[in-house]
Amino acid sequence: MYRVARWTFPRAEAIVFNSIWREEIFRIGYPLGSGQARIIPPALGQSEQHVAKNREQVLRFIGRFVGVKNIPRLIVTFLDVAEPAWRLELIGEGPEQTEIEALIQARGVSGRVSIIPPLGKAEIAQKIASAHAVLMPSLSDVSPNVILECIAFGTPFLLTEETGFREILG
Repeated sequence: MYRVARWTFPRAEAIVFNSIWREEIFRIGYPLGSGQARIIPPALGQSEQHVAKNREQVLRFIGRFVGVKNIPRLIVTFLDVAEPAWRLELIGEGPEQTEIEALIQARGVSGRVSIIPPLGKAEIAQKIASAHAVLMPSLSDVSPNVILECIAFGTPFLLTEETGFREILG
């Protein structure tokens, strides 16, 4: 597959990326000709449709429960710094779910930290719009759509630098 890709990509008229960061990663493994790469940054729209006037006293993570998402560290950090009235909701599922459930159980914090199964688009939009903030502590996450939705809904968010959004957001 790698050999086919290395043969195909240099012959393509254009390869489109959503950030310079993503292009730089790609160039490590695949040769590109001069002027072949194009950048189309993600749209940062505004939506008044779901903007909540009163945000809940909850922080939310939305995504797959996989190691790179850094969820156990998120839980431990939340419990170390958040006041008792605050809640953390983890929306999603994935191979790390059993480990995450065990951590919540071991800490005895099921009243403060909860797992919500994956939701549909409309329910996710409502959860983003009503959150105090969305947390994305991933070790790396290429252009997370959840953050684009946070921007659209005016919801504060915290994410790591390794996303490709730094050049857009500063």
